[in-house]
Amino acid sequence: MKKLLLLLILLVTGFGVNAQCDYTINMTDSWGDGWGGSPISSIDVNVDGVVTNVTLGSGLSSGSVNIPSITGDVVTFTWNSGQYDGEVGFDILAPDGSSLFTQGANPTAGLLLTNTSNSTCAPPACTSPNTQTIASLTTISANLGWTTGGATD
Repeated sequence: MKKLLLLLILLVTGFGVNAQCDYTINMTDSWGDGWGGSPISSIDVNVDGVVTNVTLGSGLSSGSVNIPSITGDVVTFTWNSGQYDGEVGFDILAPDGSSLFTQGANPTAGLLLTNTSNSTCAPPACTSPNTQTIASLTTISANLGWTTGGATD
């Protein structure tokens, strides 16, 4: 019986363990119809120059979105005001699970937060290209080609 209980505890806690790479945005809508209207309420998340627009889908009263990051990424969160801002709420969690920002109804439009990721995830390894080619070389252009593969850098 003790072994079964121990196995159950390990399974339950094991599913909660994951790499801490993602910011999490937990969103609510008090009316229960999502962040709709025109314009639609949303949050722009910029991770080192790559912008993702986040909104709560139609017909939902709550939902979460994960935004991946790697160690040291600079991340900004910007609120885009919509038609029904009085119904929305959200909180933003850092990759380590700590709370960074909480907002109830009627957020102020504009930059909410700038943060440097405390993610425990390193950048992915890149492989060196093989079989590089140069074709159609002129004074103003060139066609370059390669095959992916090789050793990891």
